[in-house]
Amino acid sequence: MAASYTAESLSARLFCRMVEFDPDTGDATFVTLNPSASEDCLAIADNGGPRRYLFGIMDTVGTGGQTTAIVYACTAADGTGATAVTTITPTTANAVGDTVWVEVDTDQIHEVLATATHVGLKIDLVTATDECAVVVIGSEGLNQYVNLTDDYIS
Repeated sequence: MAASYTAESLSARLFCRMVEFDPDTGDATFVTLNPSASEDCLAIADNGGPRRYLFGIMDTVGTGGQTTAIVYACTAADGTGATAVTTITPTTANAVGDTVWVEVDTDQIHEVLATATHVGLKIDLVTATDECAVVVIGSEGLNQYVNLTDDYIS
C-alpha cells in the first residue's frame, strides 16, 4: 500500500540543485548555478537565499579531472566583485566518478567581502574536454523552498 501523504520536509527546508558543467576550456570558469536565469551566482541569506552552502563536484567526462574549485563571494548574480572565500585543490579527483565537497556559510562570505549578496563557484578542469556535475545544497535560509523538484526543471 502506498503512503497516504507526500512528505516534503526536506524540500521545504533545503535548496537543492544539480547542474552539468561543460566549460569547453581548461581555465577556471564560473558554474552557471541558476541556469533558468543564466546566472552564475546564488543569493545568500541576507539577500533571500540560504545561510549555508554545500557544493559537490563529480567528474563525469574526461580523463583530467579537477585542478581547483573556488567558492566566491560576489556582489551580484553575474559574479561582479568576485572575491575568493575558499579554494580546494583536489589531488585525487582525477577520474570519472571522483567527487569532492566544499562548504561555506555567510559568515565566511562576509569575512572576505562585507558587501556580498551572492555566492558562486569556479571550477578549473584539467582539459577542455573534461566535464562534471555540480550539486548545490543550501540550508538555514530566511525563506523556505517548497516543491523545488516540481518547480525547477532544467
